[in-house]
Amino acid sequence: MANQERQCYLYICPNYPRCCRAKGRGCSLERDEEQEKLWIQEEECNEENGYPFFVEDTRTKRYRRPE
Repeated sequence: MANQERQCYLYICPNYPRCCRAKGRGCSLERDEEQEKLWIQEEECNEENGYPFFVEDTRTKRYRRPE
């Protein structure tokens, strides 16, 4: 399975809002077992191992407080 196909649904991750692999934006009750095989697991991508699957999404705009 190619790494670029992997998907992330780890909402608790601090990098989630800025990651290209972030796919879920809300709750879903339906699950496709074939798709679940592509999901990145918490132990695969975390602070301890340096977030190896993190890919910065340059399209996202971050809120900045007015000065």
